Amino acid sequence: MNAVGWLREKLKIKRSLSVSDAVESLLKVYAQIQTYSQTQVHRVPISLWREYESIDIIIRAGLGSVRSIGQQLHEAGGRERMSEAYSEFVRRTMVVGAPHHLKEMWDGIGEWTARD
Repeated sequence: MNAVGWLREKLKIKRSLSVSDAVESLLKVYAQIQTYSQTQVHRVPISLWREYESIDIIIRAGLGSVRSIGQQLHEAGGRERMSEAYSEFVRRTMVVGAPHHLKEMWDGIGEWTARD
């Protein structure tokens, strides 16, 4: 398979991201970040998680995953698919402040805005 074929296959995988898989991934990322931040000497509140320059590399990696999931959902079904995943995430998350944070992290992906 040439490079173009390989890239097409990768894009197909991204486009097929299901809402349930996306939500499971988001739940894991937020739980891991919360657990990690609570074990540090200086706990990092969720309100500061987006401040990339002031947080640990592990938290930054988790936040990169959150944006990537949003982008994959958008590629798979636009704002509608992102909204489905967001609604399911809100119902299932146990991390206080995570829904609001997720809205902010997805701001600017396609038609998604944090103000909605």
